[in-house]
Amino acid sequence: MPSRTSLPLSRRVSNPRYCFLDPDIRETPGLHLAYAGRETCRPDYRVRRREFPCASVELVTEGRGQVLLNGTTYPLSPGILFTYGPGVPHDITTDPSQPMVKYFAAFFGSEAELLLPRAGIPLGQTMHTLSPGSIGTLFEQLLDEGSRNQRSAAEICASYLRIILLKAVAEGGAGNPPVASTTNTFNRCRDFIDQHYSQLKSLQEIAERLNLRAPYLCRLFRQMGYPSPFQYLTYKKLARATEILVSEGKSVKEAAHDVGYADAYHFSRVFKSHYGKSPSQFVKLAVGQY
Repeated sequence: MPSRTSLPLSRRVSNPRYCFLDPDIRETPGLHLAYAGRETCRPDYRVRRREFPCASVELVTEGRGQVLLNGTTYPLSPGILFTYGPGVPHDITTDPSQPMVKYFAAFFGSEAELLLPRAGIPLGQTMHTLSPGSIGTLFEQLLDEGSRNQRSAAEICASYLRIILLKAVAEGGAGNPPVASTTNTFNRCRDFIDQHYSQLKSLQEIAERLNLRAPYLCRLFRQMGYPSPFQYLTYKKLARATEILVSEGKSVKEAAHDVGYADAYHFSRVFKSHYGKSPSQFVKLAVGQY
């Protein structure tokens, strides 16, 4: 069986940070991280592999480069996540003028075989995510836990990997990143909803206040991997309502008013449709009164 020495690491990097958790790659139940790390590529960085012993995922957070996966070349830039593993030849290079900084994790086990396909990024694929910084933070936390040599480190790190993939998929999509103008427009729209959700009441109102057409706004959110603008608005309202009900102890009528619902009964119907519980039932569950 492959051991730590069969997990290739490039020497063409600076300031690397690694943690080794279970380098004895083997057939076993569950999800096991072999190793993970963060690397700053040197201008001459290049990795050429015809084979790799287990599944691996990498995330670029700075710089530019390219990756050749199964004979197809993909550009790399901040927010691009790519995967490879057994049976996936790959060739990774950096742009010498903009060397990449990237995180990676290599993993195996019965769950590993299903984890990437379920997340929508099977071996040999790329995707983009709009939150490379926050996902990079999760990688840093994974590396922190993996370096502590505690009994629970392996399990905690496996959980971080699941969260990293869930978050990447939730905030991204297949292929290359959208052009900068599209990303900037989306960020402006999302930030506007985040700041004014309690005053906004409909898709049409969102579009009018942003000076955009409603169909375009819906396409923009779908392109970025988000639900419709109105669904996102509803989520923001209800998320804040749960804080008001549980943490601040306000009444259902007060919570409805604070997040922009004039009719508390309508608010309750929307709340139950989303959470499967009425506001009062939700509060009882949250504070342990059942």
